[in-house]
Amino acid sequence: MEAISSFKPPDGSYPICSHMDDKVVTSLYKNGLVCKFDAETGKLISEFLFPSRRRWYSYTGISKPGQYAVAIEYKGDVCVWDISTGETKLRILKETKEERFCSVCFSPDETKLAVSSSLSCVLVYDISSGKMTKRYRGSCSDAMWINYSGDGSKMAIRDSDMAVRVFKTEKSIEAVPGEFAVAGDSILQPILSFDGSELISCNSSSGVAKLWIVEGKREIATFDCRLFHAGQDVCFSPNDIRAALGSVDGYVYIYSTVTGEEIKRHQCCKYPIQSVSYSPDGGRIVTSLGDGTVKVWKIL
Repeated sequence: MEAISSFKPPDGSYPICSHMDDKVVTSLYKNGLVCKFDAETGKLISEFLFPSRRRWYSYTGISKPGQYAVAIEYKGDVCVWDISTGETKLRILKETKEERFCSVCFSPDETKLAVSSSLSCVLVYDISSGKMTKRYRGSCSDAMWINYSGDGSKMAIRDSDMAVRVFKTEKSIEAVPGEFAVAGDSILQPILSFDGSELISCNSSSGVAKLWIVEGKREIATFDCRLFHAGQDVCFSPNDIRAALGSVDGYVYIYSTVTGEEIKRHQCCKYPIQSVSYSPDGGRIVTSLGDGTVKVWKIL
């Protein structure tokens, strides 16, 4: 891989995750800062700072490619802001005093927000209207991680018991009955392919990722690359034929999802890879690095 551009904010903030469209990279930092910069030159375009900074939030995130920022406040409510204007677009309040929100995920088209609740459900809200449009119940107690497929047709949910379930988003029913949990595994996050036909489950104890065919829950490959488990360090390519994974020792590994074989690896730094994400054309990767730098790479 060849470095195209890099960006590091003046205050030395630590990057959590980064996404990119054709021209712009959007990066989220631990201090609640969101920066947009030019993917070719690394020049800063704009900044957004979470109100009251991150110390008031138990979770922060950004949509892909980067229109919205979201936070779960320590008091329990969920808030979504437009990164460009700073306008509050959506606020979700707890239904009961005992309820808590555990995780959130934007839909690929950035029109919906999925929120997991401790009341054994995942709620889906329309961002523009603020209305709840779907409720997934019964088999998602304390969902700790939510991930949409790239086309928005499926949703993978990892529960507090480490079981992974896949749902069809249009019908609010499980696409595959049962679970992806494997004895002895401790799954941190499930990542769906663009069309939702494949899933990568990441083991939080061993650093190993496994590739599954969703239909039939069939394991087809194992990627042993010492994942850091920052939550964003695995990504399918837009055409689903490759997967990029970031390691604890600073390497990005690229695997074939067809054969399961390693295609290439590149050491981006000597620190853990916080996140990896493909560009829409699949020809570039943006990485959030443990040294505080966000870099765009051309895949050779």
